[in-house]
Amino acid sequence: MMAGPQNGVQAAMFVGHHARAGTSSAILDVRINTLLASSYGVPVVLASGDEAACAEFSALAPRAVTVPVK
Repeated sequence: MMAGPQNGVQAAMFVGHHARAGTSSAILDVRINTLLASSYGVPVVLASGDEAACAEFSALAPRAVTVPVK
């Protein structure tokens, strides 16, 4: 999980994530990192993971490029 970003961070990229618990075929929650980055004003620009995670990232960070890897 992401900790608070340091000063000067301009963007966040998340690699290898799974969608939140309870999502079909997913085991972990990705919302926490996306929401934490957003709370610091850091945009998510790239996210990769399973198809469910990419769909969730797209809903939370519509400008992020997503790359489904499984």
